[in-house]
Amino acid sequence: MTGTYAGQFVMEGFLNLHWARWKRVLLTRSVAMVPCVIIAIVAVNSLDYLDEYINVEQSMLLPFSLIPLLHATSSKTVMGDFKNSIPGAIVVWIIAIVVVVVNVYFIISTVVFPGKWWQHTFASLGVLIYLCIVLLYAFYPLLDLLWKKYKSRCFKSRVLHLQMNK
Repeated sequence: MTGTYAGQFVMEGFLNLHWARWKRVLLTRSVAMVPCVIIAIVAVNSLDYLDEYINVEQSMLLPFSLIPLLHATSSKTVMGDFKNSIPGAIVVWIIAIVVVVVNVYFIISTVVFPGKWWQHTFASLGVLIYLCIVLLYAFYPLLDLLWKKYKSRCFKSRVLHLQMNK
């Protein structure tokens, strides 16, 4: 419960969400609970493997807490003088990448689907979507910064264009 509540505030600050409280709660609890419900449904017939499925679920959720933490600790606006040094940030990001890659391998090697082609296609599509979300989450601050610079340049060029046409 504490982790979910902390996740609400991390998502609000990291993604700059200013939603009504009930919407924020619905989104963050869904992100936390949907994988648990899926695992409970999948593991009904094989409770012996439930521990492995719980580890897979935790592996899936790890990047969603690790990446914002690394962005926050590497940010001067958040940490001030206590932000990570450049060599320290490089080391922790390399470690984070290794951890995420190992977790993705763990997810793929643990979750085994029967041999039907459509199930493998569905699982591959799910892994691809998951990786895209993790990458978007990792690069969101950079994309946001680039978008703001682009909008700023467009605004300056429009102002300059308007001044030249007067």
